Amino acid sequence: MSTYHQFYKDKKLILQFKKPERPYKNFDQYMQKVRTDYWNKTKSDYPCLNCLGEGFVYDPNDPPCPVEGNKLRNVIHCPTCKGTGSTLKAVHEYVYKNAISEWEKRAKEFNTKCAIMKNALAKLTLEECLTLRLPSDGESYQSCVKQPSKYIKVHL
Repeated sequence: MSTYHQFYKDKKLILQFKKPERPYKNFDQYMQKVRTDYWNKTKSDYPCLNCLGEGFVYDPNDPPCPVEGNKLRNVIHCPTCKGTGSTLKAVHEYVYKNAISEWEKRAKEFNTKCAIMKNALAKLTLEECLTLRLPSDGESYQSCVKQPSKYIKVHL
């Protein structure tokens, strides 16, 4: 499956931009990624996301040294996991579901924008599309919207 959505006019590529990608295929893949990130820190199946599975965090009342950073900073037991370095499965399920719902929102927005752009491009001729200098080199739709003067040149 292509990661770019492409618009053609008379077999010539006019516009393409990147589709939003699903962050994880399923919950097992999410947990595999989490466990890979925290492999050496905890033996728990579900590591704490606040302390990264270590069981301690830096004391928020003790600011880091401007020269040494966190080297001599005080540490305290993680308030989320109480120093165990592990958390409940429900916490990870909640984070996973939030990531998927955010992706679904972006995908829905992407599909509506694609439909609008397809209708707009259908009304233009090939010459008009080329005159507008639409981005066809894989740049995202957002860059086109943020800097329209870069793509659309109007000569008076």
